[in-house]
Amino acid sequence: MHAVATLHSERSQHLAEIIHREMDKSVDEAVGEVEFSASIYRYYAENAETFLTDEPIELLEGQGTAVVRRRPVDVLLGIMPWNYPYGAGSSAASSSIPGRSGSPVRTRRSMRRSGRRRGAQCAG
Repeated sequence: MHAVATLHSERSQHLAEIIHREMDKSVDEAVGEVEFSASIYRYYAENAETFLTDEPIELLEGQGTAVVRRRPVDVLLGIMPWNYPYGAGSSAASSSIPGRSGSPVRTRRSMRRSGRRRGAQCAG
């Protein structure tokens, strides 16, 4: 996901121009959205291990141990608002990828350019 964040940062002007052309957002607003999306990808890349770590929980009674274990569930589908394409897409994709759930969102091209394989990380 660091690579996806880097691609968003490096291509922010180009991506912003797409938003401007397709949605008539101002270029400044669109650049801000792309940069915000890059920061979302960086956040999940830097914190994925913590988010996926087993969490021991205290038993209310009895003996033994218990943990909350986070594992992939399957492909997650998110319906994104039309007026916030990169921001909403990055939130959906970046939060599902660390657990290796798929996420069929519009950002899949960025995922492929970053070296992610098709399939688990990027359905479609």
